[in-house]
Amino acid sequence: MISLLPRVLTPIRALIAGLALFALLTPAWSLAGTTGTLSGVAVDSATNAPISGAKVTVSGPSDVEIAVTDKSGHFTFASLPPDTYRVSMDAPGYAATALNGVEISADNVLVVTLSAGKAGS
Repeated sequence: MISLLPRVLTPIRALIAGLALFALLTPAWSLAGTTGTLSGVAVDSATNAPISGAKVTVSGPSDVEIAVTDKSGHFTFASLPPDTYRVSMDAPGYAATALNGVEISADNVLVVTLSAGKAGS
């Protein structure tokens, strides 16, 4: 009886060797990401309580995105192109607030706090 095992192992070994060689020769810079992340929390300026359901908008020359805060006041914008952004927040019962000049860079996570007072106070 003729065994097929050696014929099957040879292509598998060649594939493994090729993948290992590719991994060793691939420059680290080619594996770097091209986007950054903005994360944060929206809070009441008087009580520091989280503001849930707030609309948070990130706007810049290359991108505009909108998120809504969760029950803990948290929001996240993943995969933002590196740029300078304006981060604004609107929530029922609160004065609108914004941060200008927010710098997002590749492979970084920036955490911000948006603090808003009650509307009319």
